[in-house]
Parts: sequence; C-alpha cells; structure tokens
Amino acid sequence: MYLKEKILGFISIIFILLNLSYILVKYIKKINKSIKIDMKKVLRVHCFAGIVAAIIAIVHIGNNVLDPEFSFGYISFVIMLLIIITGIIVKYYREVLFIKKIYWRLMHIMLTIFFIMMLFLHVLTNFVY
Repeated sequence: MYLKEKILGFISIIFILLNLSYILVKYIKKINKSIKIDMKKVLRVHCFAGIVAAIIAIVHIGNNVLDPEFSFGYISFVIMLLIIITGIIVKYYREVLFIKKIYWRLMHIMLTIFFIMMLFLHVLTNFVY
C-alpha cells in the first residue's frame, strides 16, 4: 500500500473517532444532567464526520471500489455505507418505512460495532503484512 493511501486511511480513522465521540457525549450527558450540551449540534457533527470519513475512505480505496477484493478493509467499507444508510433512515425516513425507530437505531448500533471490529482487523492486518 502506498503512503498516500495509508495517510488517507489514518485521516479517515480520525473522522471515525470524531464520529464515535457522539456516543461518549451522549452518555456523559445522560450521567451528568447538569452539563448543557446541544445534542442537535453534536448530532450534526456526528453526521458530517461520518460522511467525510466515507468520502475519504472511497479515495483511500481508490480503484478497488470498482474492482473489490474480499478483505477486512472492503468489508469495513461496505458496512460503513450501510451505517450511513441506516443513519439517514433513523434521522429522516423511519416513518416512511414503517419500522419503529428503535429497530433502525439498534441496526445502526450493531453495524457500528461490527464495523469497528472489521476496521480493527483491517488496520492490524495491514501493519502485520
């Protein structure tokens, strides 16, 4: 893997970590109700960071988007796209699809957990080889 792709991968991971900070802020606010944080702004940052991470991941993948190789990285990318789709559904279209919000949110969370595991394996295998 070339240096450019590695740098783009690390930048994408930084945006993913920024994206995951939403969970931290949400639970800190739940634990300490005296903290005044506008969760709508935090959610906007969460959405923006996720989309930017996906765009950088597309550039990181390069030609493999059209010619996929079965790897942890490609699985991570596909799961990332599914996370974005379920996030959009949770935020905007849940009423249209007639499925309760809690199910979409659960799917979003479970995909995120699986994504983090695959991303960890992707990074680990690229450092080993």
